[in-house]
Amino acid sequence: MPYVLHESIGYLVRSVTRALRARFNRNLEQAGLDVTSDQWAVLVTLQYGDGRSQSELGDVVMQDKTAVTRMIDDLERRGLVLRVPDGADRRRRLIYLTAPGRAMVQRLLPVVDATLSDAAEGVPEADMQVCKAVLRRILGNLET
Repeated sequence: MPYVLHESIGYLVRSVTRALRARFNRNLEQAGLDVTSDQWAVLVTLQYGDGRSQSELGDVVMQDKTAVTRMIDDLERRGLVLRVPDGADRRRRLIYLTAPGRAMVQRLLPVVDATLSDAAEGVPEADMQVCKAVLRRILGNLET
């Protein structure tokens, strides 16, 4: 069977990622929330695991050091996160959500839910579960 780019798993996953990010950013803008999808990833990561280093955040949100630094600078300037010196290593700073940052996460959750609902419209839940299981398996295969 000949290789067809538009039918490859890599192309399809990347296309879905780009479309989902674009829809989420548009929904955020329409909701009047001055946060990007990448900043959301940082905020929600901290919501469920506060006190991470910039390096750890970069690994979780799959962004390079420069992009994470820029995002954290912006989020800190807006009072949504705070950098705190690490007691164990003075060279490191740990990132924490502030009270306004936690409030922002709560304001963002309905937009996240709406975006994911838009993406899954017409797709049976059982198919979504199979899709996620297949993607997790592919990811596991590639990480070994």
